[in-house]
Amino acid sequence: MSAKRIRPSAKKPSKAVIIEDTFPERAKAWAEKNYMVIILVAAAVLLPVIASLGMSAYASRNEAKAMADYSAIAPKLPSGEKSTPEEWQKILPELEKFVSEHKGTQAAVIAQAGLAKAYYETRRYDDAIKTAADALKTAQPGGGLRPLIEYQIAYAYEAAGKRDDALKEWTSIKESGAPGMEREADWRIAGIYAAAKDYSKAAEMYSKALEAPGSYPPQALLEQELARARDQSGTGAGQGSNAAAK
Repeated sequence: MSAKRIRPSAKKPSKAVIIEDTFPERAKAWAEKNYMVIILVAAAVLLPVIASLGMSAYASRNEAKAMADYSAIAPKLPSGEKSTPEEWQKILPELEKFVSEHKGTQAAVIAQAGLAKAYYETRRYDDAIKTAADALKTAQPGGGLRPLIEYQIAYAYEAAGKRDDALKEWTSIKESGAPGMEREADWRIAGIYAAAKDYSKAAEMYSKALEAPGSYPPQALLEQELARARDQSGTGAGQGSNAAAK
């Protein structure tokens, strides 16, 4: 799922830039590249961290067993742009069972991230939000999982039509300083304001996205949506910045 390339032509008008995001492109890329990395690194990083925190040998053994069990599930997770809701539905029961049996371990947090993704792909957005929020409560700080989980929550709120919650989540992501996230967060915030017909605020956020570092979303798409918001701002700007919460 990537943006269509724009091919300049003297004879034909340029086509609109389209990004299809049935699931967040960045989250998809993260999942495809890093799920197995997390599993492989966990034994070398996660377990020593647990030991350093003074956890009991029993807890450490539980963590090691949970991680070993999850390493058998991880390869079954659908990946790639052509994964289907049906594929995610098949893995759901196994993920749910694992999370239930290994609750309290960091392996379960990793599994919850996958479970939230599965719920999202099968359009169970409220379950995706709840699962991701539960994972966030127990995820280790400073790890690569937390940004992904917050990312999943933001997109799930949008998909569920909860604009106010999505706006707060994207703002939190933007303010967290997560590397490479400011540009996309500004873009999604702008889209929420545009959907609420607050075109003046949308234009402001599209402009901020253009100024932020990074390449996603592409500049051509941002310029296109900024121009559209500015065109509409004559009729929509008077609704106020709080319109996005409605």
